[in-house]
Amino acid sequence: MKRILKEKTPASPVRLFISPKSQHTPIGFQNLSIVMLITCVPRDPVADMGKLLKKHRLIPDVLPCAPRGIISALYPCDIQVEPGLLIKPDEVRKPPILRWQAEPYKYYTFMMIDLDFPSRADHSSRSWQNWLVGNVPGCDVINGQELTAYVGSRPDMGTGMHRYLFVAYKQICELDFDESYIPFDSTETRGGFSINRFAKKYALGNPVAANFFMSEWNLTCDYAVFEHMTKHSISLRSFSKLNSSDSHSERR
Repeated sequence: MKRILKEKTPASPVRLFISPKSQHTPIGFQNLSIVMLITCVPRDPVADMGKLLKKHRLIPDVLPCAPRGIISALYPCDIQVEPGLLIKPDEVRKPPILRWQAEPYKYYTFMMIDLDFPSRADHSSRSWQNWLVGNVPGCDVINGQELTAYVGSRPDMGTGMHRYLFVAYKQICELDFDESYIPFDSTETRGGFSINRFAKKYALGNPVAANFFMSEWNLTCDYAVFEHMTKHSISLRSFSKLNSSDSHSERR
């Protein structure tokens, strides 16, 4: 006969089968044949994201609850945004490819915001618009109505770790936005933005999908440095050497 011992853990239920070779010899003196069957419980990425949103206080700082979908954001060089991932500012200079589970004939509003502007300790001007697109058909952000041009993460020096939130809302219809367009080179009107106030203004309800990453200051956060490197083809390594030789260089 076989004796079956069952042992369970929250993550992986385990069944352990022990087959003695003889019924008449004490089990402690037998050679035992052991077979373990492990059933792995599949992870729920939406539930995992919800836990991280709470851990990093995006809930309740800006979101009332966890959305039911995840926004897939892929930056150049195959940098895939995962909830809570630390990403360098120079890795998000260009806009990502975005996808989320959307109805193809519905319109959506997409936002990317810095929750920790001007700093993690000072939320007096929360939040800062990095990107805002309305009337997005399905999840085709490129063909939406851009209200705020894309700018990557630009945390200032000494302001700590910043949280960057992607969030998508489903619109009830195509909307007539009365927001002034904010171009790439404009920073004055990006701060003091409230996603909840904006969502209430246009009756967007709760977000249907979200994602977020973390970023902190480094040399590439300086817009002037980006401009200088673009015009004169100076590499980051070269700039770092120049900067280390002059510790009093002006930084944004």
